[in-house]
Amino acid sequence: MSHVFRDHPTTSAALLLWLALWIVMALSWLYDPAGYTAVSYTHLRAHETVLDLVCRLLLDKKNNQAKQLNHTSQ
Repeated sequence: MSHVFRDHPTTSAALLLWLALWIVMALSWLYDPAGYTAVSYTHLRAHETVLDLVCRLLLDKKNNQAKQLNHTSQ
């Protein structure tokens, strides 16, 4: 049965692709073992969901109100 898969080009290509992806993942893990990669604020905003947007706007509103309160109390 193994001789059927040995000479099949799709199987060989799939194995090579899998091996290439595995090598890339292994190298990326060696480069950044914790799995953290720095991204820009613009990149984060580009992938922001509606829930993220609402939370961010509410937090901004809360911070602005706190700043105004500190300004008036001084």
